[in-house]
Amino acid sequence: MGSSSLFLFFSSALLPYLCLSGPITIQTIKQPFTASHFQYIDQSGVFLISSNGNFTASISNFEENSPYYFCITHVLSDAIIWIANRKHPISDSDKLYLTANGLAINTADSSSNTSVAWSTQGLNSSSQVSAMQLQDSGNLVLLDRNNVSLWGSFDHPTDTIVMGQSLAVGTSVDCYTADNDRSDGDYRLVVTDGDAVLQWNRMSYWKLSAEPKGSQDSMVPVSFLALNDTGLFLLGSDRSTVVIKLSLGPANFRVAKLGFDGKFRVSKFVDKNWVQEFVSPADDCQIPLICNKMGLCTSGRCSCPPNFHGDPLSKSGCTPTDASLALPSGIFYGNSSASCYLLENPLGSIIGSSSSGKRLGYMKTIVVSSRVNKLNEDTGFPIIALILLPSSGVLLIITAVLGFICWRRNRLYRTAKSKLGRGYSSSSELEIISVPGLPVRFNYEDLVSATESFSTQIGSGGFGTVYRGTLPDKSVVAVKKITNVGVQGKKEFCTEIAIIGSTRHVNLVKLKGFCAQGRQRFLVYEYMNRGSLDRTLFGNGPVLEWQERFEIALGTARGLAYLHSYCGHKIIHCDVKPENILLNDNLQVKISDFGLSKLLTPEQSSLFTTMRGTRGYLAPEWLTGVTISDKADVYSYGMVLLEIVRGRKNSAAQPRSHSLENDSSYGNGSSSSSSGWEPRQAYFPLHALEMHEKKRYSELADSRLEGQVTNEEVRKLVKVALCCFHEDPILRPTMVTVVSMLESINPVTDPRQESLNFLRFYGRRFSEASRIEFGFSSSDKLMSCMSAQQLSGPR
Repeated sequence: MGSSSLFLFFSSALLPYLCLSGPITIQTIKQPFTASHFQYIDQSGVFLISSNGNFTASISNFEENSPYYFCITHVLSDAIIWIANRKHPISDSDKLYLTANGLAINTADSSSNTSVAWSTQGLNSSSQVSAMQLQDSGNLVLLDRNNVSLWGSFDHPTDTIVMGQSLAVGTSVDCYTADNDRSDGDYRLVVTDGDAVLQWNRMSYWKLSAEPKGSQDSMVPVSFLALNDTGLFLLGSDRSTVVIKLSLGPANFRVAKLGFDGKFRVSKFVDKNWVQEFVSPADDCQIPLICNKMGLCTSGRCSCPPNFHGDPLSKSGCTPTDASLALPSGIFYGNSSASCYLLENPLGSIIGSSSSGKRLGYMKTIVVSSRVNKLNEDTGFPIIALILLPSSGVLLIITAVLGFICWRRNRLYRTAKSKLGRGYSSSSELEIISVPGLPVRFNYEDLVSATESFSTQIGSGGFGTVYRGTLPDKSVVAVKKITNVGVQGKKEFCTEIAIIGSTRHVNLVKLKGFCAQGRQRFLVYEYMNRGSLDRTLFGNGPVLEWQERFEIALGTARGLAYLHSYCGHKIIHCDVKPENILLNDNLQVKISDFGLSKLLTPEQSSLFTTMRGTRGYLAPEWLTGVTISDKADVYSYGMVLLEIVRGRKNSAAQPRSHSLENDSSYGNGSSSSSSGWEPRQAYFPLHALEMHEKKRYSELADSRLEGQVTNEEVRKLVKVALCCFHEDPILRPTMVTVVSMLESINPVTDPRQESLNFLRFYGRRFSEASRIEFGFSSSDKLMSCMSAQQLSGPR
């Protein structure tokens, strides 16, 4: 009896693994459905196949021990035609979910914290998904119960276009970074209303209309790019009028692909082999990074310019031989105009040409003089003298420099010691040791050396000033000097730092270390080289595209959701604003300054609302004496979300457009000038509410996007922002709910009008204040005319 029970026990325990691999479904899968590579390991991750057997959907990897992707594959050629989670690869156990809200891939980190790696976005919230279908064309679609398509992979291409697929104007195809890295690369194919162009850093380097093999049939605006069995076409809005065509021979299966080398290729699959039918640009030197940065391309061959060194075929490219020089800017001289101008765009590779043109390009570089050799030949001056004299001078210079360094270090040490205060002693460090979980502890002298005596300031905020520093291991860091907090006991300070240091998330800036020495308090963070969101969003650089803005909004929401709901100690940020949202080169979002509000003394907490840089984002309850909760962060996030949509501050002066003049309630509608622009203030959240009531969402989007965003895309973000503005904090969604709405896991709820009426009061007060400000030259006079209650609105 005992052995039988034991057998049954082990059999039941092993049953899930014995039955692990699920069957492959043909064409259609009903929700709910779950899949992972591990579940379908016997089928190499394949769980769905089209009815004609030409395409499969799977969770697969492309090399052994490499991450996994949800992808669509052409069976005969084994070519990947679409990847869902190219930016966020997953493990073999991470799961794909099909629910009534769409598709989503959830991934878990080493601490078992779950996050969404990818999901279908932009679904109609009024319709529920009933099934997923892999069509014979290779298009993966989501259907409602009436078999109406709600979403399709053809509308969200990666690097490949297949026969039967068409791309609407504004859609782009992005190349991979490399064969073993499927994230977005350097090049992009964009469909515009007049052409199809290849771009690098938003600069076009090829267009279909200029292709010798192409021909233009009509002058109507382009609406679609289509690939079929006879070629590649740009079509008008009726899908039948050909604007530009690239005619090719007949084919049973054909793909167009943008390679990570910057070339656009069209190939057909014949007799188990790929045959390349078209490739462009034909001239390798036309590709911006063919020889990497500052490499010189001459007749397809790469080299470094004079007085530059390095390998032009490596990622680092060519650098000046004189290491003290930065990479040069580009200067062009116009022969006809006899004038020079600088290039504002980034420099890639350089084309070497012997032909004469209207413009000449110049590079700032060091010219090695040959005068020494000429002097030796002409005068017979002894070579030994040419060696000894400069060597003696160099020796004297080195001696002087070493002496200066020693003097400077002694001076820095004395300065640092005086700043630490008389009460400092090494015995006080014993207090720190008793606090568990602390990050790396730096000495004050280490930070003085790393920041070169705090010489490079990169930012400032309510809690202090931030400096750029370099640690001995050459890693770049941001050193924040804490100045606007009370002088707490060292143990209390370190306890809070231990909590901040143990809070880890992909969307939170990592705290690398700290300094609590004498009276000095410093925090050492990882360095984000793109700086804060306000510089990128409001600055004069390249305009953020809509998808980039959405990813920033989603990443910020995920970081706040983690602080509020998933980390060991619930943290309310208290200062959510673009200045505290940092970006790296890949526009990855990381929130900074979280947890610092705990460093305030009670007296300082009561004055927190007067800190500079926070007025535009504070919830009304900050000035009403109500206990502050995580819903205050939700309100601030809503303000940031509207600024991401608009591309400007919510209270920034703006042009008086025709639509604004017709909406008299926006900014009180008064006009003192008939000119196209006047320096007036307007409360944008009120305008967003009014446009929501009129369902005119696209008018709220940043005009610099030039219409490359749909009304539906703007609607989602604006409705989420308005829900965050509810006057009653209880009615505001949690940040976890905000994330689920942005990811389309849950439908976006409608904001409650009765809880947003306070925006109309704030809007009128703000308009009155702006007229007062326009009439007074001093901002102090403006402040004196407004009460604290009035100020709480437009913050």
